[in-house]
Amino acid sequence: MNQTFSLSRFGRLLYKYLSDNRVQLLTSLAMLTGILLVGALLFYTGLPSQVDRNRGAFLFLVGWFAWFIFTWMQVEVLNHRERSINYLLQPASQLEKFLLIWVISGVGFLTVYLLLFTVVDAVGVGYVNSRNWTPEQLSTIRQVDGVLRITLFYKSEQLLPPAHILVLTGLLHPVCLATFLFVKRYSLPIGSVLIVIVLVTGFFINFYTVKAMLSPAHVVSVLPLESPTVKLPASSVYRTIDLPQPLGDIIRYATGITGIVLLYVIAFFRLKEREV
Repeated sequence: MNQTFSLSRFGRLLYKYLSDNRVQLLTSLAMLTGILLVGALLFYTGLPSQVDRNRGAFLFLVGWFAWFIFTWMQVEVLNHRERSINYLLQPASQLEKFLLIWVISGVGFLTVYLLLFTVVDAVGVGYVNSRNWTPEQLSTIRQVDGVLRITLFYKSEQLLPPAHILVLTGLLHPVCLATFLFVKRYSLPIGSVLIVIVLVTGFFINFYTVKAMLSPAHVVSVLPLESPTVKLPASSVYRTIDLPQPLGDIIRYATGITGIVLLYVIAFFRLKEREV
């Protein structure tokens, strides 16, 4: 029998995990639904063009926060001695135990979150498209762009975010997984602080590097993996500095994918050390 990976054995392991943790998972689902509904009350009450433009931020901000917390909840079991022993001594390979965490907190979360967001978005779109606008609101809509109806978020022309947002989103799960597996005590606050420190450090490195290269231009925006925006001296002209496309996005995605793979490998060997 394959001692590295067996689909039937992994299926039994997954079923057992879902059965043993169904209360926690259902509670998490209920909390996520509540957060999305509260957020919808804020993001779907504006003009159609505002809703279409801002719900992308709603999708990512809620998703980042919920993904961070949910990943911590799934890894936290390994930080308690008795519960971790029960998990690590299950009749499964080390790869299967790691894949279980990856599937539940990674693929599983994304699938459930996107399905849930689609349902909430459908309700929000239905509300926006069926609203009776006042004459003042109709006048404002005509002045802005004349858009009265919007489509579901996955059909919107504004669906695809910038490349650096996608890369940072892809890095979120492996960063959290590796961090929470390394930090045993107070993993949630320490992990939060470490991620903030990494982001702030990346920002300042980018800021001072771009500032030194493009002086005397004033650096306006330079998030990690983002194309920097600068303001030209003695003028009100702003410029975005980037490599020719698609080279710029290829470098971003290549960097992100390399980081994702390395972080997952680190997390796997950290879990392997826990079992030893």
